[in-house]
Amino acid sequence: MELPSEPQSWPKGVARQERLRGMRLAAKLHLFQIPICLAYGFFMALKYGNLMQFFGSFWIPAASIGTTQLIYLIPAAVIEVARGRRARAMGIARCALITFLLNIALVLLFIFLLCSQLGR
Repeated sequence: MELPSEPQSWPKGVARQERLRGMRLAAKLHLFQIPICLAYGFFMALKYGNLMQFFGSFWIPAASIGTTQLIYLIPAAVIEVARGRRARAMGIARCALITFLLNIALVLLFIFLLCSQLGR
């Protein structure tokens, strides 16, 4: 079934389904964060010549997933817009925003807990 390019003329519920498909696509693309973390840890271990540096720096990209997700989500959203799937691109953007906000909340919680332990 070929859908019109304008979401206003879609049947009721189809735009919502397309947004959910975009969110599922973004969630699947978040699996790319694992190789990004591994590559960062590997290059840090090569740079400093210490295997412990790999394990010490592995968490840095994982803690900054809110920004590193842009590496793979922006091209995915641009491709979906180019294909005329604006609702799916909106789903990708919503998933990116949710991930970013969760990331900020957890980093702030980590900083709060770390500071409260240092203050004792």
